Amino acid sequence: MNINNFIYGIRCLRITYAICLISFFLYPLSELLYGQNNELLGSFKIGYLGKDFECAKSKTIFKGINDAAALLEKKYSIEIEAIELTPPNTIENSSQTNAISKAFFESIDGIILNPIESEKKKLIPILELIKINNIQVIFVESQIKSFIPLTYIKPDELNAGKLLAKVIMNSLPTGGRVAILSTNNSLQYEERLQGVKDILGYKRIEKIIYSNPSHLDALTEIQKARSEDRNHYINGWIFLDDWALRGDSSLKLEELKPLVSIQSSAITNHYFELGYLEALVIHPYYDWGLEASKVMIEKIYKNINPNCTLIQLPPILINKNNYDYYKDKWEEWIK
Repeated sequence: MNINNFIYGIRCLRITYAICLISFFLYPLSELLYGQNNELLGSFKIGYLGKDFECAKSKTIFKGINDAAALLEKKYSIEIEAIELTPPNTIENSSQTNAISKAFFESIDGIILNPIESEKKKLIPILELIKINNIQVIFVESQIKSFIPLTYIKPDELNAGKLLAKVIMNSLPTGGRVAILSTNNSLQYEERLQGVKDILGYKRIEKIIYSNPSHLDALTEIQKARSEDRNHYINGWIFLDDWALRGDSSLKLEELKPLVSIQSSAITNHYFELGYLEALVIHPYYDWGLEASKVMIEKIYKNINPNCTLIQLPPILINKNNYDYYKDKWEEWIK
């Protein structure tokens, strides 16, 4: 054997041994560094406080919040816990004020709130307190005007009303008039009503009736309006929300046709399938939750403020062309 080849081989063995020895000692360090790169970069809690724990609309908003949180967890390598703060209807003396107060002591980072009208004044002190403590607040659907949130996701009620009016116009006889079901003392429904008026004009609105947002109260007021319509001037109906359709109806809905309604409950699908409804208009409740969650997480994790403090997403018209799609969506949202 050539002596030079022998010496070269010995050197190669020494180099290989040294590399193996170094790798052996560096392996734990590399594992530690790799583990650090995959550690969570933060842990956050965001809460949703709606108006009604059992409401399909509220569940849909929370579904959007949860889904966005799951996506952003992966994107940013952080942990986000989305908490339902809306107290169940079975809890006595439950209130949004009490729910936020409790969340304040549970290290919450942000609250997405749909404030109840009757609690707005009570909510202001606790909201100011949590704001001082750098807890972010986003309003969804309704707001408290004296409190400035991170952003307000406002429903486009004017265009929702316009959509209802445009649909029913195509089903009315020439010069036909409509009756409208609404509720009192609500800016939200006033905006919807204004949208209807902008399209139909005053001459094509025969009657506006007001009821409490309950099934039985709505039926009473509708029956009263129909009994007073002795000359049959009412040729169609617009419901500015669907509470009249949430229950077994003693009312013959076929006699109200053409009928259109805002939809905030999946129950209304039943009446569409039976052919009583020309169309439904919904707000993008799921997208409200998505948007609120994204804005909140961008703020509490990356300290990025939203581009604007008011966000409006367009309402959606549901008719025979897309009904099956949105029926499946409702099932997905509230399951």
